[in-house]
Amino acid sequence: MLMTEAVKDRSKAESVLKRIEKNDITTPWGVRTLSNTDPKYYPTLYHDGAVWPLVTGWAALSEIKFGRREQALYYIESMAERILHENGMFAETYRGDRPEPFNSCILQAWSIGMYVHAFREMMLGMKVNMIENKIQIEPQIPESLRTNSIPINFKYRLDTIRGTGTFHFMVDPNDDRISVAFNGGELEVQPEIFSNTYSVNIEH
Repeated sequence: MLMTEAVKDRSKAESVLKRIEKNDITTPWGVRTLSNTDPKYYPTLYHDGAVWPLVTGWAALSEIKFGRREQALYYIESMAERILHENGMFAETYRGDRPEPFNSCILQAWSIGMYVHAFREMMLGMKVNMIENKIQIEPQIPESLRTNSIPINFKYRLDTIRGTGTFHFMVDPNDDRISVAFNGGELEVQPEIFSNTYSVNIEH
C-alpha cells in the first residue's frame, strides 16, 4: 500500500514505516514477515516470521518514496551484505532469528531483482513516460553516500513501440549532475530526459 497512491497521508505513511523499522520486525539481514513479539511468530515459518528479501525491498522502496533515504539505504545495504556473503546468490527467505537461508530456493530471481530495483530507484529514481516521450531522473541518494562519492554508471535498455535503444547514465552526487549517452539502437525519437534537482548533460 505504501508503494502505491493508496496511502497519501504522509504522517500515516511515516507511522507505518517507523513501526516496520523497529527491531522486532527489522533485523540486520532484512524485514520479518511477522513481529517476533507476536504469539504466532516462528522464525522458520514462511509468512509468520521468516525474513524475505522481497519484503525488505518493498520496505526500501517505500522509504525512498517518502524521502526517508538513510533508512532505505539501511535496507539496501542489508540486502547487499547477504548477496556478498553468499557469493552472488540471494535466497528466497531467511530465518527470522539468524541470517540463514531456510527451506526455500537458495537463488531466487525476485530477491536479486528487488535488490537491483531498489538500488536503481535510489540512484536514478527514473520514471519513464513513453506517452509523452519523457524520462525523468530524480536520484534519492542519502547524504551519507554523497560525501566524497565517485560517479555511478548505469546502462539501461529501453524497449518501446517507437523502437529500442540503450542509454548510459552517469550520476555524480557531488556535483548534482547526470550525464546521459544514447548508444545506437533503433529508437525513432529520443525521449526528453530531465530532472528537477540535477543538471542533465546529454552527450551526442
